[in-house]
Amino acid sequence: MKRLILSLLLTFSLGISTLVDVQPTSATELYNVASQTSQAGYHVVLPGENLFRISLRYGVSVQSLITANNIQGNLVYIGQRLTIPSDNSPLLPTPAQPQPTTEAQVTPTAQPANPAQPAASNKAIHVSLNRQRVYLYENGQLVRTYLASTGMRGATKVGNFQVQSKIPEAYGSTWQLRMPYWLGIYYVGNIENGFHALPINRFGQTMWAGLLGRPASYGCVVLGTADAAALYRWATIGTSVSIRW
Repeated sequence: MKRLILSLLLTFSLGISTLVDVQPTSATELYNVASQTSQAGYHVVLPGENLFRISLRYGVSVQSLITANNIQGNLVYIGQRLTIPSDNSPLLPTPAQPQPTTEAQVTPTAQPANPAQPAASNKAIHVSLNRQRVYLYENGQLVRTYLASTGMRGATKVGNFQVQSKIPEAYGSTWQLRMPYWLGIYYVGNIENGFHALPINRFGQTMWAGLLGRPASYGCVVLGTADAAALYRWATIGTSVSIRW
């Protein structure tokens, strides 16, 4: 019961926290390590924790944690060791933070007769919202097509982006969903949208398998699990992404 209450407390707040597989380290071992190190100037991230929760625990700001640990994109992972800054501790220079994409930065275009082919380059991803398809290009040639589900009511932004984060499994605390094979592409406020496999709810159930091919997500581009895994292996940080109707 105590662990359940702690878990519920730790999952409060918005944003995405990384759930990297830390096997064979068990949750019990992580809690033991965290209790032993919380007074030693650093903290070991527990399941369900994010920067907001950790900042409240130690009475420091989220930005000071980001700066002290050179964190990109507000993401932490289970088992990560974070330095807890003090008023007198020197901080690293503040890293540049990803800026949210605004409506003024995107230019919707009409859907052509065939999927728009990006200019020749090494790798590029094209998302068709109208067709609910993801097209992969390599050296200007179409190499693969995936069935997808994008955001309901136009929640997936139209524009040109890049793969900016790559996480084996992300966690959406707002919806309590695990999202395997995460490829982040843009921010909406402090929440990142991206590609991922069929999400898994807190009961361990895989969701939306029967909805591929029509909008179903809160803004992300969802693929079948095998397709998401293949895309995750294929894409790299910096791979260009175009999203069009």
